[in-house]
Amino acid sequence: MSFKEIDIPSHVRSYQGYPQLIENEGCPRCNSLMLSVDIKSFKTGNLTFGATCSNCGLFFYVKEDERARKLIFEYEK
Repeated sequence: MSFKEIDIPSHVRSYQGYPQLIENEGCPRCNSLMLSVDIKSFKTGNLTFGATCSNCGLFFYVKEDERARKLIFEYEK
């Protein structure tokens, strides 16, 4: 399992802006911006999004790290 982290900018104030951040970052495998993003888990301390790349078919999870204000991408290479 591979990981990639991105910082959550200060102008993004809630989880509702996270899908746009994920789409702008693109697919970790092929860098395509054609992603389909949806919420997989919406529990306190466990906000998780699932994303599927329309180009290469990679499905990956993106989890929120509230303390560090980061989004963590988890994917298979």
